[in-house]
Amino acid sequence: MSPAPAGDAGDDNGYNIVFTFPTIRINIVITLEDS
Repeated sequence: MSPAPAGDAGDDNGYNIVFTFPTIRINIVITLEDS
């Protein structure tokens, strides 16, 4: 699963914001598990 860059799409409706924060949280969890 590859995280989408923030602001990659949906800037007009904030759709990217909905996924940006959960994605960052998931990335932190994955990073902690890998380290």
